[in-house]
Amino acid sequence: MWDMKLKGEVTNLIPVSRYLPKPWLEHVLYARKGFAQSKPDAVRRTVRAVVQATNFIRDNRDWTIAKMRQIYRYSQATAEKVY
Repeated sequence: MWDMKLKGEVTNLIPVSRYLPKPWLEHVLYARKGFAQSKPDAVRRTVRAVVQATNFIRDNRDWTIAKMRQIYRYSQATAEKVY
């Protein structure tokens, strides 16, 4: 979608961000109550891993853009915009 947006082939009809609570969370983790109660260590490790990965992506812009280009075949402009 970003490639088409950058080329001017599509436009936003309604920016959903106007209707979302502020600040809006982009990622939400869920666990079944029974799993969270029976395996609290697994839940903690998962949350820690997601936070570490998010921090790595935030702190390593060039690496992240290169990975997006490699994996998703984004153009440089698209990868930079998505980042």
